[in-house]
Amino acid sequence: MACSVIWLGNEAIPGAVETVNGLRAKGKKIFFVSNNSSKSVASYMEKFNRLGFEAHPDEIYGTAKVTAWYLKNKLHFTEKVYLLGSKSMAEEFDALNISYTGIGPDPFHGSLDDCIGSISLDDNIGAVVQALDVHMNYMKMIKATSYLAKKSCLLIVTNEDDRLPVRGSNIIIPGTGSVGAMVRTASRRQERIVIGKPERNILDCIQSTHSINPETACMIGDRIDTDIHFGRRCGLKTLLVYSGVSSPNDVETIRRESPALLPDYCLSSIADLLTTS
Repeated sequence: MACSVIWLGNEAIPGAVETVNGLRAKGKKIFFVSNNSSKSVASYMEKFNRLGFEAHPDEIYGTAKVTAWYLKNKLHFTEKVYLLGSKSMAEEFDALNISYTGIGPDPFHGSLDDCIGSISLDDNIGAVVQALDVHMNYMKMIKATSYLAKKSCLLIVTNEDDRLPVRGSNIIIPGTGSVGAMVRTASRRQERIVIGKPERNILDCIQSTHSINPETACMIGDRIDTDIHFGRRCGLKTLLVYSGVSSPNDVETIRRESPALLPDYCLSSIADLLTTS
């Protein structure tokens, strides 16, 4: 299930703890999958414990972990990464001994002419990994697009979500996909490897260590374009909950325009799952 199904921000969805723990009591195997690249497995575990969810490290698959796995096990990547991401994402790269640079602030000082003269590029960079980076600025854009000018340099993005869900606020937080659109435009590179949902890399990562029969598994998510599309692509049953991004109106739009992406089931909240099963 997607993590945004069980919480928004720092608060659990009402009834989510009881539902998740109730599913375990029924003998269900649970995996938590997220396009959020800003958290390592360790930071996810801290949040699960704080909110009262039973969870285990080998059940948690965020795009920070899956991106590192993909580089190491799918691409057998041995060069250095220019990482536009968080310190937590860097923890997952450290765990697999992947070399990187770029984490943290990289201030832009003085005029553009002064800046150009002070930039030093790393000749060992073989990939730009673009994730959620709250320190993203013009300096990082310059470096990312300069590395991508080399055709052999890979562009890997954790996800293409356009914005992040914020509950009860008029604040809009641009997602990784919005920043990625800028990177692709500036670098004139449209070809990229997308790690997160709706691509199937998260399931591939899970199946590298766990046995899952897609015919008896269900993807529970709150976004049609990522979660439900991911479930469909992977041959899973799909359940959409309305506690996050997608709404009943979105379902009706999909019904008219792209019926192949319709979820198998819909509920107001994950809290309704056990009461209807």
